[in-house]
Amino acid sequence: MEIELSETVKRVHQTLGYYPARFPFYLTGWLLSRLSEETPRGTILDPFVGSGVTCSFARAFGLQCIGMDINPYGILVARLGSALLGEINLENLESLLGGLRHASGFRWLPEWRRLDYWHPPVVLEDLSILWGYLHALDGSWGLARDLLMLLLARATRRLSYADPQIPKLYRGRGPRRLAMLLARNTPRELALREVERRLRSYISATMRLARYVPLGAPAPTLLWRDARSGPPVNTKVDIVFTSPPYLAAHEYSRSTKLELYWLGYSEDVVSSVKKREIPYSNTPQHPVESATYRRFREMIPAKRRKIYDRYFQAIALAFDKALEARPSKLAIVVGPATLGGRKVPICSILYEHLRARGFNLALYFINTIQKRKLFNYRNNKNPNGITNENILVLEEK
Repeated sequence: MEIELSETVKRVHQTLGYYPARFPFYLTGWLLSRLSEETPRGTILDPFVGSGVTCSFARAFGLQCIGMDINPYGILVARLGSALLGEINLENLESLLGGLRHASGFRWLPEWRRLDYWHPPVVLEDLSILWGYLHALDGSWGLARDLLMLLLARATRRLSYADPQIPKLYRGRGPRRLAMLLARNTPRELALREVERRLRSYISATMRLARYVPLGAPAPTLLWRDARSGPPVNTKVDIVFTSPPYLAAHEYSRSTKLELYWLGYSEDVVSSVKKREIPYSNTPQHPVESATYRRFREMIPAKRRKIYDRYFQAIALAFDKALEARPSKLAIVVGPATLGGRKVPICSILYEHLRARGFNLALYFINTIQKRKLFNYRNNKNPNGITNENILVLEEK
């Protein structure tokens, strides 16, 4: 069952599109299955929820899930990745899809100074009509509107100069690829074809996912919220199940900003997502209870030490805030990222900090990363990326 469920969740999320550093599906299903047996009908907190793989599995196991993230695009993917078709309303969906196919007279473009740099005029003309139709709708259309907006955002990226092989916005081979696409079809035809293709796959995958979801299993609670703020006051959870950022080894805001602009977020909001990312944002001074942290700090080049300190203080603060929800277990996936060419044992540092907070190690193993999306021509001190992840399960003493 776990393998079939993992395949189904994977299919749902792949249909919704790429998201950087997504939780490994089979590992998440296997681990959360065992934790759910120990805590049936419990509550999971994921303070770095990303695209919500945790939420999809939690719902399939009948668990309540609270997910938090600073990126509203991830929150949208997480909501749709764990939704059931009855919550989306297929009649609304069919009506909106028909309206999108025949849309005319609408005009809407994001307020983005770089818009012309990423899309040619012929593309903007067609996209303005499709997006104008969706943005003219009110909130009463619920998840049906959200789903079409998300799928159109993926199609919009395909109709940009962005290189599809690069996670962040980067031209590279993108202009040549786009010219080849437009030589055969209009932008509108390409966008609608992509939306309809993904929609068929999403409906099929979501119907399969519904077979695993127990009757009455709650939809996740998803919050556009910084992990360093902690969960809402008086929240009580059983398990914290998460994967924090791996030092500076991520592309979250840069991978989703094109989509955020088209979804209607302003430049100020998109900029704020980037500014709040760990380890680039300011974090209040916070103790890191780890001898390994202090020892490795002396080995980090001076010019990188600020990032090192910001990262671990932010992560320590985020976990300390999560502990205010009084979990009895923690399940953490984290890899040994590098900084200044030196591999940093994030796992050991985090374990020492949480042990000082009253948790003992219950399970530890290493998962090898089989697939990763990297530049084919990277020129940095870690050209192969992160090759494995550490999995920690901690229990309250």
